[in-house]
Amino acid sequence: MKIGIIGLGNIGSAFYHGCRKAGHHSLRCFDRNPSKLKTLTGINPEPKQLALLCESSDLIVIAVKNNDLAHLLQQMLPFVKEATPLLLTTVGIDRDWLDMHVPLSMSHPVVRIIPNINIMSAHSHTGIAYLNKVSDEARQHIEMLMTSLGTIEHIDDTVCDAFASLYASIPAYLGIFLSAMVDASEHIGFLRETPSYQTISNIMIQTLEMMNETHQHPAVIKDLVCSPSGITIEGINEMEYHKIRSVIIKSFTNSYMKSKDIKTQQ
Repeated sequence: MKIGIIGLGNIGSAFYHGCRKAGHHSLRCFDRNPSKLKTLTGINPEPKQLALLCESSDLIVIAVKNNDLAHLLQQMLPFVKEATPLLLTTVGIDRDWLDMHVPLSMSHPVVRIIPNINIMSAHSHTGIAYLNKVSDEARQHIEMLMTSLGTIEHIDDTVCDAFASLYASIPAYLGIFLSAMVDASEHIGFLRETPSYQTISNIMIQTLEMMNETHQHPAVIKDLVCSPSGITIEGINEMEYHKIRSVIIKSFTNSYMKSKDIKTQQ
């Protein structure tokens, strides 16, 4: 299967690396910044690179920002083969907007995919929303690709932005928590040279694996660790004093509201 990737920002580049790791080597990429293409793939841009990608790909992943999407679609659609699936990672768009720019009655299957940055290592959890009729063969190709890059979840297109605000944002929040815990380890006496990132991330992975195996609620895990007048409850009390739960909830909510703001600015 020949895969085209348009847009080599964070998600587009991660998609490329994930595909390579998963064994997909028939890849053609395009970015309006030629240096990104050269840096990522080591290949110099060809004349009419976008048209060549559209004409030769069996499936096209479009990973560009909201304000670039309409112009890109106008440029590329005349060259896309009939029935070639278009997979869009863009947030802040809806069915009505897409129907104006890629009429959903056309023969191109239009699919919104919401991966997270873990797609770089082929461990993403990706939401998939089919917006129009997709043949069994096209669906098989799409899901074969996406399951090779992690796990998938079928979602309704009306919740794509909410899905992105929560599940696609989680790696960034975990990065902040992990970085703060490493700073804390240095603050209480561990040397910066100690492999704190690896140790802490391993404990996070082990804890999540235990939760998945035991099907226990996160609050139960917290209670199992805490003891009366103990050291852990002392730290949790500090978190609660600073309303960490409220901060986390508000952070995800603000991300979702931002996606709605983007949509109204179209």
